[in-house]
Amino acid sequence: MVWAGCHCSTSERGAQKKPDARPKAPLEQSSDEDVQQVLDQVHTLTLSRAPADKFAAALAHEEAMVRRAAVRGLSRGAFFDGLDPLLAALSDEDFTVREWAAFGLGQYDSSLDEDRAQDRARIEAALGRLAQSDKAPRVRLAAVRALGRVATGDGLGTLIALCDDPDDALAEQAFLALGVAGKRRPPKRPRADTIAAVHHGLKSDALGRRRAAAYAALRRHVPLPDAVLEGLSSIPDAQTRIHLTRALGKSARHQQAARALLADPDWRVATEAVAAVQRADELPVAALLGALEVRAGRVAAAPAAAHVVEAACRALINAPRAKTRPVLRKTVQSLRGVHKDAACSCAVALDSQDAKLNAIKTCDDNLSAEEVGLFAVDVVRQANLAREERARWLATAFSDDSRLVRRKAAEALAGLGDDDARDQALRALAKEEDPGVAAALLAVFDEDPDKVPVAALHDVVDRFATASNFEDAEPVLAALHLAEQRDAEGGLGLFERVADHAVPQVRRAVDGRPDAGRLPRSVARHVAWVDPETLPRQATLNTERGAVELRFFPRVAPITVHNFVELARAGFYDGLPFHRVVPDFVAQGGDPRGDGSGGPGYTIPCENSDLAYSQGTVGMALAGIDTGGSQFFIAHSDQPHLDGRYTVFAEVVAGQDVVDALRPRDAILSVNFPPNPAD
Repeated sequence: MVWAGCHCSTSERGAQKKPDARPKAPLEQSSDEDVQQVLDQVHTLTLSRAPADKFAAALAHEEAMVRRAAVRGLSRGAFFDGLDPLLAALSDEDFTVREWAAFGLGQYDSSLDEDRAQDRARIEAALGRLAQSDKAPRVRLAAVRALGRVATGDGLGTLIALCDDPDDALAEQAFLALGVAGKRRPPKRPRADTIAAVHHGLKSDALGRRRAAAYAALRRHVPLPDAVLEGLSSIPDAQTRIHLTRALGKSARHQQAARALLADPDWRVATEAVAAVQRADELPVAALLGALEVRAGRVAAAPAAAHVVEAACRALINAPRAKTRPVLRKTVQSLRGVHKDAACSCAVALDSQDAKLNAIKTCDDNLSAEEVGLFAVDVVRQANLAREERARWLATAFSDDSRLVRRKAAEALAGLGDDDARDQALRALAKEEDPGVAAALLAVFDEDPDKVPVAALHDVVDRFATASNFEDAEPVLAALHLAEQRDAEGGLGLFERVADHAVPQVRRAVDGRPDAGRLPRSVARHVAWVDPETLPRQATLNTERGAVELRFFPRVAPITVHNFVELARAGFYDGLPFHRVVPDFVAQGGDPRGDGSGGPGYTIPCENSDLAYSQGTVGMALAGIDTGGSQFFIAHSDQPHLDGRYTVFAEVVAGQDVVDALRPRDAILSVNFPPNPAD
């Protein structure tokens, strides 16, 4: 029997087994049946996010699979009491145990604040030694990836040195890790050794090393060599072009390269090129108009081109009207009946220029009132209005019957971040009964918690006190967050009021101060052990744009796969929209509320792993540790900064063009599961 998540061979070992190296532990058994019982116990401990001392016997077990399961359980909790056991596991004789221990140490990054600088230094030093000297290649790779998540000091030097390693796989991971470290903590300026390493990597003949060096250049703000700028549009690998296009600045040479990329055959590169040309001191209007007309003509045959059209229309909002309006009108008319979102997004650009709501009412014959309201919020966000006037316009949206419109208006108010926005948010909050909208209104105060009246926070807690699931408790959690920002110890009297709340996330927020999210406690429902061999290996996601074929990773994330399969077989996903689409990032769906705040009424535990978020990777959306449920996302392109942070449970094997074409409100029609292929 294969233990859930144990997809690793144990044939490779970093050191010979030493007899009597570990004392016998009470849980150790000899028979397969008894070992399985121990594994079942470890599974229960993992799901309950038990304290580290409960794993002690399993960590000392003679069977490597038991030790591996225990280390994996500690790594997926990433609680501070597990730090020393994970550090000790780096010396385990079994390479897969060391591999998971390295992964687990990388999971501590978000909780290593200034008060834990010593812990960060210990982790960096241990991972650095492992990355440079472990005998097992997979362990070295895992250590490098983990370093990218935690390194701020000497670990960065280790990564830079490894970028020049003769092993292409190790050097590629070092470049990616260097980029991830830069994404998490953007440097003020690149180090000289970083510049030298990246420039050398960009010249490599190895595709993976060169692509990863491009990512490091982006995240570490490395100046691009002239030779790279001159040949950027002719680089054959699209993902490398994406990274480098996103790295372009406002200088003349960079802008020349960006304008050339507006014609790139890959829609993702062209979309990033639109963003790049907007960084110029003077917008290249003629180039954007030309790109807009070309891409609009391709939408019918290649729907993903709509992303470029919409980006170009938004970029032209503040350009001279005499030049832009004729082309914008022509684009709207040419796309009517061909692509609603592209036509209406360009209509939004037209209306944003005038701060009126005219064009969006005629961009499509079948627009619903809700869609008009959503597009109207876009107009208000983008129009050239004074902040006070913008806030007043957005306030009118809170009388809309659609909670999607109200939530979008609340998010727009949060983007303003001024007193006018906060005043309007308070007025709307006083009468809002939808939990998702109420939480979004409270987010308006995130930048200045002292501006929210204490009475308003108590009122929110009163109104949503009866919430029985995580989604409906969202405003209570938002209120607690603001209260803690204002009064860490007393919580403005809110903490004691919800100490016995029915929702575990609320109780943990109360009990977890000041280490909320890093104290042992489960907020997910208990799930019985799932044999990965019994789970489907494939699924077909039928959408309004076409079919997407998925391949599951049941041995890596058995609970997540099982949860998705059970929901799909019950018809949960049928008719649900992809509510969030961020071009060249992700398409996200699975929310029954349709606004990003919904779920199935329960949460499942995270099953984070070192699987990479490359194009087509399917991951679970979260709002904190162990808060997955039904929402999932599919990557448009490589997203290394997501690695290890969200459960990977599937990948696209056919239909990526369908994923690329998805738009907000496109529905999932059904999910089918073909028989597992014969082994």
